[in-house]
Amino acid sequence: MINLTKISHIAFAVRSIDEAVSIFQRLFGATVIYGPFTPSDKQHKFILLSVGGIVVELMEPTDDQGFLARFIAKRGEGFNHIGFDVDDIQSASSALKSEGLQIIRERVDYPGLKYLFVHPKSFFGIELHLEEDWRSYSDLETI
Repeated sequence: MINLTKISHIAFAVRSIDEAVSIFQRLFGATVIYGPFTPSDKQHKFILLSVGGIVVELMEPTDDQGFLARFIAKRGEGFNHIGFDVDDIQSASSALKSEGLQIIRERVDYPGLKYLFVHPKSFFGIELHLEEDWRSYSDLETI
């Protein structure tokens, strides 16, 4: 069994981080807690907001052929994934694989942020993001 410790974040795919941040700030008083940051894959950038005690990740495509651009082209802007913290990402990975769930991105043996994503077709149409509990937003710069 996988021990989920908390919901870490809820993520949205957006065409413009700037526009989305503005809306979240005006409507909900959101504050920026990290970013914007572009991961090493250079396919998107993201920003983390605090919204009513919840971390909201807004992701904007930076590559017209990247995964996020394809997501928005197919489904439009909106909910992308939910993230959960887990005690042990390697155990979680093994448990998911033993249940036959398809993992689409995984980094479980790396210093800093350890995470994996489960394909939505494997999990009720929802992209699931599991990450080992991390303590510093600087860990995000390892992705």
